[in-house]
Amino acid sequence: MISNDELIELLSTHGICRPQPVTDWTGSIPLPVEIARFYEEIGPMDIEIVGYGNPTEIPSLSALWDLQEGYRWHSRTKERFTDWPDEWIVVASESGDPFIFRDGKILFALHGTGKWETAPIFFDIFTMAACLGIVGKVVKEAGADIVDDNSVIRPKYRDMAIDHLREILYGMNDVLAVLDKLGW
Repeated sequence: MISNDELIELLSTHGICRPQPVTDWTGSIPLPVEIARFYEEIGPMDIEIVGYGNPTEIPSLSALWDLQEGYRWHSRTKERFTDWPDEWIVVASESGDPFIFRDGKILFALHGTGKWETAPIFFDIFTMAACLGIVGKVVKEAGADIVDDNSVIRPKYRDMAIDHLREILYGMNDVLAVLDKLGW
């Protein structure tokens, strides 16, 4: 597992981290304890993590409720969507594909499919941030060399991501499942 200091250092390669108090939460529902702890201890400030495709955004706590727009309610009418469960909170997004906090775990879903089909991807929000930060660091370090002429990730960079993710996740099956869901 990765320590909080290591996670802050990793995320700081993508943006600024600083502790954020629970009073920064602007939502109309109670902030789950795990999310509050993440922002108090890690505190991503609107971080954008480069990706193999689109970047992943982790908002500051004060912007987290705004991220729910388009998932929880309609952006123009503000009407609540009935197919979005009350307990789901989007904590990060990759080009509209939400990373959803539910009961301490992180689910992932693709937008634009007609209905929300979620799949577990991370054990908790700290693991999510660490894995996304690692994958982003590999992409950043590789630069344009990340893909071959067919826009496929080069094996050496996939292997690099695997090696780093194995330090955080419980086994190779988890590592490969995460990379698969992230399109690697």
